[in-house]
Formats: sequence, structure tokens, C-alpha cells
Amino acid sequence: MPDCDFGDPLLQVLSELAPYLRRHTRQYLLGTVAVVMTALFITATPRVLALAIDALRSGGAGNGELRRYGLTIALLALSAAVFNLMQRRQMIVASRQIEAELRHDLFSRLTTLDRAFYDRSRTGDLMNLMTSDLATVREVLGPGFNMGSRVTLIAVGALIGMLALQPALGALIAVAVPALIVVAALLRRRVSQRFQEAQAKLSDIAARAQENFAGARLVRGYALEEREQRGFDDLNEEYVQLNLSLARVEAALPAVMGLLMAAAWLAILLIGGRLVIFGAGLSVGEYVAFTSYLALLAGPVVDFGRLLNIYQRGVTSWERLRRLLDARPLVRDSGRTDFSITGVQGDIEFRNVTLSIDGAQLLCGVNLRVPRGSSLGITGRTGSGKSLVAALIARQLDPTGGRVLIDGQDARELPLLVLRENIGFVPQEPFLFSDTLSENIAFGLPEARSLDEERALPMERVRWASGVAALEREVAKFPGQYDTLLGERGVTLSGGQRQRTAIARAVARQPRILILDDALSAVDTRTERRLLANLRELLHERTVLLVSHRVSALQHLDQIVVLDEGRVAEQGTHEELLARGGLYAELQRLQATSGGPGEEAEPV
Repeated sequence: MPDCDFGDPLLQVLSELAPYLRRHTRQYLLGTVAVVMTALFITATPRVLALAIDALRSGGAGNGELRRYGLTIALLALSAAVFNLMQRRQMIVASRQIEAELRHDLFSRLTTLDRAFYDRSRTGDLMNLMTSDLATVREVLGPGFNMGSRVTLIAVGALIGMLALQPALGALIAVAVPALIVVAALLRRRVSQRFQEAQAKLSDIAARAQENFAGARLVRGYALEEREQRGFDDLNEEYVQLNLSLARVEAALPAVMGLLMAAAWLAILLIGGRLVIFGAGLSVGEYVAFTSYLALLAGPVVDFGRLLNIYQRGVTSWERLRRLLDARPLVRDSGRTDFSITGVQGDIEFRNVTLSIDGAQLLCGVNLRVPRGSSLGITGRTGSGKSLVAALIARQLDPTGGRVLIDGQDARELPLLVLRENIGFVPQEPFLFSDTLSENIAFGLPEARSLDEERALPMERVRWASGVAALEREVAKFPGQYDTLLGERGVTLSGGQRQRTAIARAVARQPRILILDDALSAVDTRTERRLLANLRELLHERTVLLVSHRVSALQHLDQIVVLDEGRVAEQGTHEELLARGGLYAELQRLQATSGGPGEEAEPV
């Protein structure tokens, strides 16, 4: 016997969605009342029709009585339409509101998740969750509830009406219900499996498209448009085939339902017709009513297949959404967080810090100290762990061993909000929004947090920050200056201009700790010197960490740390490290002989 508990996963989904459903209890209660009234009016109509036909056949019905029957049927139909409209308005509106609430919570969860989550997630997958999967869950809460409650009550009412008119014939029709449940149970898991595969493939398509849009210049630069098109077409064809497979499974249920209904019509014609002909307990009016009830039952039977698909798709999509809602950042405030801390002075210390990710040890026994208001340069070969040191200070990651201290306290004891509000972090590949230059620079300022379009940005601070970042000369040449709209991810700027815009954004906040993670790699040497001079002059009271491969960017800093294979290989001032003739001196010799980078490209 197949597993027939296909309602259990749906009940589990509804129990998990209960907090959202409770906010809309009134709407769903009104919708349920409207469903009950709709079903009552619809299922009462065949009974009135039977009385009218039998009255006509008996010859005892006058014009007045016929008008009353006609008016009653019209009023029943009008009442059913009004309550059906009320039902849809209540349930569909509630489902749209819940969809908006879920989208809010999903976005809120995504904004709290940390680097580890995004390192293993694809943008296309997340976009698919926020659109396709969310819409599928909404269908359960709106059309699914609306149709499910209506067809269930109408089906029950029709069966009761048939049993009341002719118990034996009604019972014969009723035995088809277990057959429907068996068929539905057989198909349930196949629908779920194929829908999961189709949704996964749709995520692949979204991810492939997103990567190609973001890397459009690279694709064109390598003349690989045709290859990427073929790859996309292959994914698209696989998605079509998966959906065709799903459609074949979903189509089986309505086909079986149709056969069962055809058998029911045949039974009524053969058995019910003989009862009418021989006057064996079924009048002509009752026969017409019986067939009307069967017609009413046909709709729910056919809709049952569609409902099963809606519910099963919804269950599958909710499982995907729930995994996202249940995700928690590895780096977060905890029981050891001291919420009495409201500020940061900028003293940094690493005590025997070790970091392992996926079993690989990336940092080992790192010890260093950066006094408040001083500057530290971090350099080393590619893959030596430079960016990881910066990430640990900003608590994008937590060490697996040792301690990172801020102002003498373990960084894990500081509230994340307080720590990050006092850190200006600039990665090597900065992200810029598709907005004006001024909005991008002012992004982290309190004045920019309002979404009011009439808000006034602190332009003096914006101009000051762009001056520190050695960006003001280029801005003066832009058509709209600070009101210049940047393309997506700042594509209209050169690489160096994007990096300096990100530096201006970090500097504008006047953070206690400024971290530049190889944020000058695309900046020419002359601009780099001017920018670093500005930083030394204006941020002398701030703690500055500069991660760079270039010795020229580090030589004027208070101290320099050289990393090698996750360990501190050398530490000292520029002059001290050159005198030792070690790894730092080797880097300096190599860069001196190879020459510095050229000038930046002009903006597009």
C-alpha cells in the first residue's frame, strides 16, 4: 500500500508558517466563512432545481411558483458569486502580504549572514530563492488555500446531496474517493523529486546568466560569446527537459481523474436512468439534481490534481527557503559579548592566532601588536595570509586558536555593530552601487541611512574624503562631478578610480581603524604617494593597516610585518627589514628591477 500521508508535509509547512499566518487570522477567518457560504449556495442550487422540475412534471406549479423557483436559483447564484469574490479578496490579499513579509525576512537574513555563507553560495541561487521559490510558496497560501477550501467543501456538499437523493447511487460515486487518494500518493513523490531537480537547474541558469552579465567585458575580450551561448543553451535545454518530465507526471493525475469521472457518469446514466424509468425511488427532478451534483463534483476532482501540484511544489520550495531562514552566521554576537562597550580606541593585538578553514591551516601562531594611532604594513607572497589578518580584525572570520584583542579585549567580546562602525574596510575589489558618486562615498555616513529622497548628504565630508583619496581632480572632470551616475559595480570608472572611491567611502566615516586590503593595487605610483601622504597627515590619530605587495606603499609606515605560509617571517621598520636582507629585501629588489605600475586608464 503506498504512503498516503501526502498532507503531512503540507501540515508541517503550515505549522512553520504559523507566525505569518497568525498575523492575518482575521483575513483567513473571513475567507473561510466566505468559502462555507459559497459552498452552501452552490450545493443548494441542484436541490431547488429538482423541486422546480418535479413541480413542472406534476402539473401543479403555476407561474408564480415558477418565478419563485427561478428567483431563488438566481439569488443563490448571485450570493455564491459575492461570497466567492469576498473569499478571493481575503485570501489572495493575505497571501500577497505574507509574501512581502517573507521577502523582508529573507532579505534581512541575507544581510546578517557572513563571509562563510557567501563563499559557498551562488548569487543565482539566492535570486531564485527570492523570486521563484517565494512565489511558489505564496501560491500555497493564496490560490492553494482559496481553491483547496472551496473544492473540498463543494465536493463534500455534492456527495452529501447525492447520498441524500439516492444513498445507494451516492455511495457508488463516493467509493471513487479512496482511488483518488491512492493515485495522488503514488504521484506525490515523483512530482516532488522532479520539481526539486527543475528548481536546481533554474538556479544554475540564473547563476550562469548573472556571471555572464557581471563578466560581459571579459567574455567579449576573449571572444567567447559563442561558447558561453552554447553553455547557456545546454542548461536551458536541460531545464526544458526536466520541466517536460515534470509535466508528464503532473498530467497523469488529471487524466486518471477524468477516467474516474467518466466511469461515474456512465454509472449514473445506466443505473440512475433505470431507477427513473421504473420509478424505483428517483424522480426526474432528482435525477437532474443528481447529475448536477456530479457536475459540481467534476470540478473539484479535476482541480484536485492541480492542487496536489501546487502543494507539492510549495512544500519543496519552502524546504529551500527554510534552509536560508534557518542559516546563522558563524561570526555573531554571543553570550560573551559585552554590550556595555560603546566605542573603540584602535589598539590591536594578535596573540598566537591560528586560523584553519576546511581542515587547512592558513595562519599559524601569529603574534603582532599595533598601538592606537600607529600604522602597520602587511606584505608577503601571494597566499601567505595577508588578507586573512585583515579579515580577523574586522571579524569577517574568527580565529580557530589564539586571540585577537581590540583595546585589550577579545574581539569576540565587542558587539559586532560597535566594532564594525569603528572600522573602515577597503577590499582589493571594492563594490560600488549603481548610484551617484556622492551617494557611494557617503554610503556609510549616518546622514545617508535615511531613504528619503529629499535628504541632504554632507557634501563637505564627501569632498574632504575624495581629497584624502586623491580623487578630487578626476571628479572635477566628470560631467556631473559628484552627481555623476556610476554604472553597475562602478563599471564607468577605471580600476584605480573604483579603489579610491572605496577608500573615500571608508575615510568619510573617520573610523578609529582603517584597513586597506591591497586597495592600492590598481593605483599608479604617483597617485599612491599623494594618497598615502594625505592619510599620514589627516589620519595620524587613527590606526591604519595597509596590506600590499608593493614595498613603495609600505616604506613610510610605523612597522611592517612580512608573512610567509601563514606565519610571521619578519617584523620591523622599512629600514630594519632591508638591512636584514631577508624576504622583504628580496621583494624590494624584485620590484625595483621590474619597475612600478603605469598610469591609470581614463574612465570609460
